[in-house]
Amino acid sequence: VSGIHDLERVLATVEHFQVPAAVLVNKYDINPTQTEAIASFCDKRGVPLVGRLPFDTVVTKAMVQGQPVTAFSDGLVSQELHRVWEFLHAKLQS
Repeated sequence: VSGIHDLERVLATVEHFQVPAAVLVNKYDINPTQTEAIASFCDKRGVPLVGRLPFDTVVTKAMVQGQPVTAFSDGLVSQELHRVWEFLHAKLQS
């Protein structure tokens, strides 16, 4: 539930500084109802929801090894992070 509250604060900050924002939902599959509330909130505010990262213990394993998850594993989390990066990179180039 703190996700939307924290998101409101972050969006207020980026709006104040006139910085474009995008949202990537972490651990979206733990609480699908809350994830949909975040998606709806973003839609109403005109903030793009660029992806949804699933919960995966590989993230913790990568942290323990001192590696970014994208270097540690090529699983779903890494694949989604790469997809989001490519999307955002393309947006920044245009």
